[in-house]
Amino acid sequence: MVTRQPIAATPIAFVHAILLAYARYGRDPAQVLKKAQIAPELLTQPGACITAWQMQQISGGAMQELDDEALGWFS
Repeated sequence: MVTRQPIAATPIAFVHAILLAYARYGRDPAQVLKKAQIAPELLTQPGACITAWQMQQISGGAMQELDDEALGWFS
């Protein structure tokens, strides 16, 4: 049986957009980044990508932590 590595296909720009919501709320995103297993070094790589699982973890975690499903875009 061959096990496959998840494909990292979501651009890091989506993570940066979520981090903007944390900045708007004056909150620290460290916990959600840890939960999503996104290394801080990855944030400095413009062409970096994350997996679908990581995107799910960071977006869902951010919505819960910030109590805002739109992550600040409609306020």
